[in-house]
Amino acid sequence: MDRSRSKRGYHYDQDSPPPRSKPRFDRRGGGGGPNTNSNYHRRGPPGGGGGGGGAPDRRGGFLPPDAAPPPLPPPPPPASSAAAGGGGPGQTTSFRILCPESKTYGFPASFINNAQDDSGAIITIHPPFPGDPVRVIETADGVPREADGRPPMFSPAQEALLMVHRRILETQPDDGDEDGEYGPRGKDARDRGKVTTRLIVPRQHVGCLLGKGGKIIEQMRSETKTHIRILPREQNMPRCVSLSEEVVQ
Repeated sequence: MDRSRSKRGYHYDQDSPPPRSKPRFDRRGGGGGPNTNSNYHRRGPPGGGGGGGGAPDRRGGFLPPDAAPPPLPPPPPPASSAAAGGGGPGQTTSFRILCPESKTYGFPASFINNAQDDSGAIITIHPPFPGDPVRVIETADGVPREADGRPPMFSPAQEALLMVHRRILETQPDDGDEDGEYGPRGKDARDRGKVTTRLIVPRQHVGCLLGKGGKIIEQMRSETKTHIRILPREQNMPRCVSLSEEVVQ
């Protein structure tokens, strides 16, 4: 027997599906559905991005409330005292001059102490190398450079270098040889009064000394009336000169 299926008395047959036990999901966020938040499809936890819902991360998402913050990057290493100009033990200017071994007796401790007090620089006589006829004497200071990177107007190391050079010229060789590379030569009258000085410079600074096309060294030759040249390494280079250094005479 068929039953009436009017709008007021709607009945399900035995084979029809049972009525819904849960309300229909409402994507519009209204109508009393299980999710009434209109921001459901936004990135973040339910309930919005504020009010303890988590902090935003770098990618635009959110971190859970109990998550630890990312670690901070490590601090940069401190600058060295020499680069920062803090007047520490770092050396900013140094000169190395070659002294004949026969004249090193002219540099006792008393002379070194007086020269250091007068110039404000540090003077070091390096130990000799076996078989070398010369020895390295180094002068250094810790005066910082100017703000634009130029060397200071007054260099204690340069002042001490002139004292050492003058002392080399005034000291007679202990072997009685007057024909050495430093001081007057007695055999030829044309060489009498001629002075030869040799400095050790880093190889990386030789280009600054020469200049483009040799213009800088030519200008120094003209202004000082001296003959300046860089000695070739094949010319009996002393062992105290490393492979990363050159000798300027």
